[in-house]
Amino acid sequence: MVDSSKTYKPPNYTENKGNDDLSPDKYFQHILNSRAAFAPKSYSNAYLFRSKRDGKAPDIDDDGCAIFWKKEILKPVELGFLRVPSDTEKSEAVLALTLQHLETDMTFNVITTHLPSGDEPKKELERLAVLNNPSARWTARRICFDDTSWKELPYENNANFVGITSYVKYFAQRKDTKTIFALDANSRPSFPPIKPASSSSETNVWETILRDTGLESIWVQSSCLKITGEPINPPKPFVVSVNKMRGPSSNQPSKIGID
Repeated sequence: MVDSSKTYKPPNYTENKGNDDLSPDKYFQHILNSRAAFAPKSYSNAYLFRSKRDGKAPDIDDDGCAIFWKKEILKPVELGFLRVPSDTEKSEAVLALTLQHLETDMTFNVITTHLPSGDEPKKELERLAVLNNPSARWTARRICFDDTSWKELPYENNANFVGITSYVKYFAQRKDTKTIFALDANSRPSFPPIKPASSSSETNVWETILRDTGLESIWVQSSCLKITGEPINPPKPFVVSVNKMRGPSSNQPSKIGID
């Protein structure tokens, strides 16, 4: 919670999806009023699994992206969201939090999101479409702390965001601050380049993020990968591993860790 006087209140679900707290028309109102560094993804798999199992359980909630910090070391000064365009009743957003180091007053921006999953080329196109899509309607809103209270303020210079990378670049270009873009990209540096609708040349998620945001990959900085995404040491390309476990309610036995 960016406002310590508040307690997070889960969104209200009704029989009418278009009237829920996370419906497209009410999404920003809910996430800004919640004062939480949490961008819920409405009608997510987590919601579907739980509602199918427990019916109208009062604590049914969605998954999404969240940022946590140690309040004795850092304090939040800005909380923002970039809503991902959708043609359905579903809502999700990119989450951006600016934190100030209490001891040094240094500020840095943390941005996080979750790109569509899937290993097929069409799924990489879906991921590229949310990274950069000038033809879609993107909306971003934020609240800032002014020493006494949180207030909604427009982004500086009438920022015109056309996708996730333009949103990240906005923070990366701020003076006297650092920016961290931590995301579940659901892609890989070696994904075969493909031509998205918004470009005349082939690309992939790895190349697009590095090119359009101006950021560097921590794997390049730590000499694990080349800027092209190729491993520095091909026989040992990976330096970390994640064992992702899914519960039986997901109905994905092949991903529970038993194969």
